[in-house]
Amino acid sequence: MNFKTIRSTLICVIICCSFQPIAQAETGQANTCTNIGKVVSTRGYVRVQRAGDSKWQFIKNRETICDGDTIKTGYRSRAAVALNNESVMRINQRTSTKLENFSTTIRSGLRVLTGIIHMFSRKPRSYTVGTRNATIGIRGTEYVVEAKDGETLLTVFEGKVEAVNDVAPVNVDGGQSVRIVSGEAIQYQTLVNPRDQVSWGLYYPPVLAVSELSDGQLKSAAQCAVSGDYQCAFDNLDKVPAASQDSEFKTLNAALLLAVGNVKEAAEIINQDDISKTASALALKSVISVTQNRVDDALAESSQALEADSESAAALIARSYALQAALDLEGAELVLNKAVTKHPDNALAWARASEILLALGERNYAFDAAQRAVKIGPQAARAYTVLGYAALSEFDTDQASSAFDKALTLDSEDPLAHLGAGLTLINQGNLVEGRREIEAAVALDSSSAILRTYLGRAYFEENRTPLDADQYAMAKQLDPNDPTAYLFDAMSKHAANRPVEALENVNAAIEKNDNRAVYRSGLLLDQDRAARSASLARVYDTLGFPQRGALEASNSLAIDPANASAHRFMSDSYRNVRRHEIGRVSELLQAQMLQTVNMNPVQPSISATRLNIGSGAGDVGLNEFTGLFESNGLQPAISIGGGNFGTHKAEAIVSGLYDGFSFSLGAMTYETDGWRENNGLEQDVANLFVQWAVTPKFNIQAEIGTQETTEGDLAFRFDPDDFDSTLTRERDNDTARIGLRYSPSNNSHF
Repeated sequence: MNFKTIRSTLICVIICCSFQPIAQAETGQANTCTNIGKVVSTRGYVRVQRAGDSKWQFIKNRETICDGDTIKTGYRSRAAVALNNESVMRINQRTSTKLENFSTTIRSGLRVLTGIIHMFSRKPRSYTVGTRNATIGIRGTEYVVEAKDGETLLTVFEGKVEAVNDVAPVNVDGGQSVRIVSGEAIQYQTLVNPRDQVSWGLYYPPVLAVSELSDGQLKSAAQCAVSGDYQCAFDNLDKVPAASQDSEFKTLNAALLLAVGNVKEAAEIINQDDISKTASALALKSVISVTQNRVDDALAESSQALEADSESAAALIARSYALQAALDLEGAELVLNKAVTKHPDNALAWARASEILLALGERNYAFDAAQRAVKIGPQAARAYTVLGYAALSEFDTDQASSAFDKALTLDSEDPLAHLGAGLTLINQGNLVEGRREIEAAVALDSSSAILRTYLGRAYFEENRTPLDADQYAMAKQLDPNDPTAYLFDAMSKHAANRPVEALENVNAAIEKNDNRAVYRSGLLLDQDRAARSASLARVYDTLGFPQRGALEASNSLAIDPANASAHRFMSDSYRNVRRHEIGRVSELLQAQMLQTVNMNPVQPSISATRLNIGSGAGDVGLNEFTGLFESNGLQPAISIGGGNFGTHKAEAIVSGLYDGFSFSLGAMTYETDGWRENNGLEQDVANLFVQWAVTPKFNIQAEIGTQETTEGDLAFRFDPDDFDSTLTRERDNDTARIGLRYSPSNNSHF
């Protein structure tokens, strides 16, 4: 079989792959009810009355919700339901709501009988929300409805709604709030901070561990909470006689109230004179301040907690959150080192230490700390959450999935666990279900800028504009200092052929880069900055300034010589520059050696030298943009071009990723008759590149390539008629290489 047959077969295979269905249709199983959603989190006393049944029964996480069901939450309780119309409904304490005709095929609605709901909806389909005195028409928005005796309060965060009562309808836009009373015109209200309306839905990270509590009723209550049974926890606290309700009782009660969203009641308890100066109470105050983005208060309160008791595990954990919010990851690590040294049996301290180590890029130590946390506290949800992220960083999606599943079983309200579960599903190739988990995470912590940024990224991967831009805009409002939303928005604008706006966003991301320290170390920040500069270079190239783009790529390499993205872009920038073929191939090789496993295709047209192809034919159409959400699966890419003098070019590539293994297989053919006699050229190139991440620190890769060239007399001399009409050159070039990369630390690569 000759090369042309191999090449043709290869291109046909790749083209066939390109037209395979990208995603399988979702299938469902037959149910005894009309399935309209599922419960994604519960805390405390949550019951459901099934359609056509007069009985109430307790409902748990992941149970199905049927059309016509009524959900009721008790005191110190809340729940969240993911609906099939791509909405997530948060339900506050003492709320009763009924879902009627809530399907994806007809006009649907729900009734808020009493209480408060927070709806996070993205599907551009109308539905209605009814209360005793109002009807609210919804179109894909985020809003809060509170139904009380005789009135309804509506606050819209995003989108548009129409509120109707027995007087006249009004339109309510994002950022507006109205009060609806029967028999009166609907009144607009001014709210200083509209998001205060969902403060009950914020997630407050835990700082108290069971090991810190005395034996008896308090420890039983804490153990119930650790296993996710908050009703049991409060029942145990209610059994404690008033005379025995000491400072330890009050602190635990406040911590449990925070866990179910009753921040006002919790604050009242920890501000009581007899406990307000204790280390545990001050630690809880600090966590409240961190969650509400009051960093200076959090630092002061955590410092006071350590002054009250320098060895308190709760105080040390709270201090780590405050330092992280203040961009001091190294300081947080030192505090947590002290915590695990002084309290080696505290699972929460080990889980928190693993969390910070991951942020610092210390994967191995983070994984060990997470495993230690799980061993000490097999019922500690946060330990499994961190173990899941550690496993995900090690490319072990099976262990990550198992860990996040366990974490959500123990604590279904942790938004970080939902985010991790979503990212794991996306890595496994299930983008739709992964995005739904991230939507649940956002609904559970709607004030988190980073969660909204990742949700926007998921929408981008699904090509669902402008939903991605909406999330980026909200993330920028919630945290103007975080560059991530600006960078992702730049990628979206660039893909939409809006390079000027992309340029503005990339520049903003670079300016704000150091604020990312809340999640990354200083060294990793340098890598982030280099990646952002590489993105800026690509935008400049799109705008028609390739030299400025190459300069930005060079700046990226000056910041971080080991940045694979910068080397790859430098290679691309040399593509149409004469006499830079060796530099182009060299930069591509360095990018391949330094990269982790990914879906980036390796085009045969940039991996070979001596192609003699003009720039107009060399840069046709291949989309090299790949998402940060790497997922298992195949990614095809095809480029076809043609011109006069019998010129045509075709290039096809299929790249794939499965856990720690990736490959790129491509072929390119180019033919032209030339502009005069015997000026023809025929190039056939094929390339196979495979990479295996044995561990995150150790990679093995191999590459084979073949190039066949047939050309006439291509030289252009002073006299156009000065050429050899019989000259024919043929070249065959086969290459093979194997590479190893070992990175013992973040700044060392061999």
